[in-house]
Formats: sequence, structure tokens, C-alpha cells
Amino acid sequence: MKNHFRVIFVIALSLVLVLALLSFHSTTIAQTETTPEENIANVTNFYEEFSAGNVDVFLDLYADSVIRHTYGGLSGVVSAQELHQGFEMLKRLIPDLSAEIHNIYASGDLVVAEVTWTGTHSARSFLDIPATDRPFTVHTLNVRRFENGKVIEDWDVTDDLVFLQSIGYLPTLPQIIADGPVE
Repeated sequence: MKNHFRVIFVIALSLVLVLALLSFHSTTIAQTETTPEENIANVTNFYEEFSAGNVDVFLDLYADSVIRHTYGGLSGVVSAQELHQGFEMLKRLIPDLSAEIHNIYASGDLVVAEVTWTGTHSARSFLDIPATDRPFTVHTLNVRRFENGKVIEDWDVTDDLVFLQSIGYLPTLPQIIADGPVE
């Protein structure tokens, strides 16, 4: 009979310890996670600050190590410092580069933003394309996943065709139609 009480006591004590640890863990998580609204505010601030010339905003928003999913760009695991350097160079090449958010949504730890980037293709050479001094527009859809208030993963889908057309590197569909069929 004493052994049964001892087993029940050990089981009860173990349950109390597990519940205490779970309670501590969920309290710690609740204190470090940001809300979807806070994540939207962080992403909005990021675009505003970058447009104003503050490239250091990358170091504030992104975790030390980020998983990036892009098409034709910097993909895989990269550091916030690498992102900072890349966008610092981009801002030097295109000083008037700015972003406008059209739609932004959040659910859980994800923030989705529909963004239009504008600037002037005045860099001596950008993407091996000589400067055209033409304004350009680039539409992007960005998804960022947050953990502890920092971006740990992001997806960027960019409409490169519209960019190349707006700087005159590729013809637009009306230009193609006006030129007639290719023989």
C-alpha cells in the first residue's frame, strides 16, 4: 500500500513540475512574441525608413540569420548584414528608390505586403544595363515570417518584366503589337 502512495505521489509531483515548466515556457513566449498588429507596424516602418534613406533599418527588422526565398536574387540562408549591404548598394545606385505599400495583412507570425517600388534608372550601370535616366516601377509581393519581433524568413516575388519595360530595356506589349508580327 505504501508503494502505491509513493508512485501516486511521484506521478503527481511530476505533473506539477511539468505544468509549472509549461506555464513558465508559455509566459516566456507571450513576453517575446509580437502581435500581428505590431508586425504590420514593424514592416510599415521598415518601408518608410528605407524610402527616407535609412538602410540600417534592415538590422533592426531582420534576425541575424534569415531564410530568403526569391527568384533570381539572394536566396537561401543569409545574414541581416548581407541584406543590409545589398540594399545599401542598391540605395547608392538608385538614391530616389522608394516604396509604397498598397495592401498589408497579417495572420499569426506572417505579414504579407503588396508594394510598389519607384525610382530613376540613373545608375552608371545597374544589372549590366546602361543608365537610361528613365523612371521605373517595380511591383512586389513580400511575405515575412516573424519570431520574437524579428524577420526570420521572407519570400519576395518581383515583377521584373515591368521594371525592364519601364526603363526601356524591353518593349511593352502595345509596342510589340504596334511593330507587327516577327518574320
